[in-house]
Amino acid sequence: MAQTAYISLSCLPLPTFIEGRRVELKPDGGKMNQVHLEYFVFAFVRQGRLAMVQDGVEQHINNGELFIMTPGYHKYMWWAEGAKVELDWIYGYVAGDWHVQSSLTPAKNSMDTLMLHPPVPVQTLFLMQHRGVEKPENVYPLVDQLVSKELNCNSKQFFEAQETFIKLLSYLQTQDNAKNELTQMSLSIQKFLKKNFNQKNYRRYFK
Repeated sequence: MAQTAYISLSCLPLPTFIEGRRVELKPDGGKMNQVHLEYFVFAFVRQGRLAMVQDGVEQHINNGELFIMTPGYHKYMWWAEGAKVELDWIYGYVAGDWHVQSSLTPAKNSMDTLMLHPPVPVQTLFLMQHRGVEKPENVYPLVDQLVSKELNCNSKQFFEAQETFIKLLSYLQTQDNAKNELTQMSLSIQKFLKKNFNQKNYRRYFK
């Protein structure tokens, strides 16, 4: 079994929804290829069993599972195995810091803070790269909305789609995040230091 991979995304800035697409693959031996993705691609398998090779490693995404393809220098290949496959692609763009590791590791804050305001809290969105979709009654209606959206950047549809996308990510993070003790300790330390850095004793310590 492949080692679990966690994707850590810095928020802010927030990930941006680009487009959604519903795809049907037939078990005719045809294979799709993708190299150097610019976007994160959330592949929700709604029916069948999808075979996928990521950088030479083959794995399978079953009905009711999600796999997240990451941008960068990766090569992906996928095809329907044994029967028809129906899946939804959700494309998202991430401008901030992100990384993939075998543990939940906080991402770096990607935005400068304003000196006249309190520091922007470091928020990390933790997503498991390959997982089953829990609470599908909450997740799939949001996926359906994003797949059906025909966005017009001059209308409120653009902002409605972004809201739906963030809500979807929130559901996925809620299922993946929060119980790694080292991660929570790291986040707590960061929060404590940010809160107390301006106090006299801490300023002297950090000089």
